[in-house]
Amino acid sequence: MRAIDRELQDYVNILNEEQKKTVLKVAKALAPDSGNEEDWEDENFIAQIDEQCNRYHRTASASTSRDERRDALTAGRN
Repeated sequence: MRAIDRELQDYVNILNEEQKKTVLKVAKALAPDSGNEEDWEDENFIAQIDEQCNRYHRTASASTSRDERRDALTAGRN
């Protein structure tokens, strides 16, 4: 397995169901498919993909921040 595939898998494992659905939508939109090359010329399509990616990054960042805070708070308990 390539490094990028492993990294993607690591992130997928920590996502909740809603986040996974968002990632799946993005992956389907980005997956090679005959005829979707012209989608990348459609400004509305690009805006939708950007919004989905931004939403995912905000959610993932918030989740990571919560995990980091929790880890910091519980570190002294061990």
